Amino acid sequence: ALMIGAWVFLASLGIVAARYYKPVWKQDLCSLKVWFQIHRTCMVLVFCCCVAGFVVIFLEVEDWVEIEQKPSYLEGHPIMGVIVTGLCVLNVGRRFQVYTILICVGSM
Repeated sequence: ALMIGAWVFLASLGIVAARYYKPVWKQDLCSLKVWFQIHRTCMVLVFCCCVAGFVVIFLEVEDWVEIEQKPSYLEGHPIMGVIVTGLCVLNVGRRFQVYTILICVGSM
């Protein structure tokens, strides 16, 4: 539930604030634009929820588990979870350099 809430609600809200409210909100809050404060707060909360959810999953399961069910699309979920969490940590740790490069390469 942590990761779903983080990616569906908080990430979407942060992206919308940065994309659509940048030209609208000209006011400052603590010497930074309001849209940026909302965007940064949402993205920091996404990071915290993503890492917390990742830790909770490994504490609960206690090991790497392969999903062996009939629908083959479910087999990639654990791998994608590790990749997305790793990219989330890289985004915060490298100050957007690595993540921005990956977004540019991925969008081609």
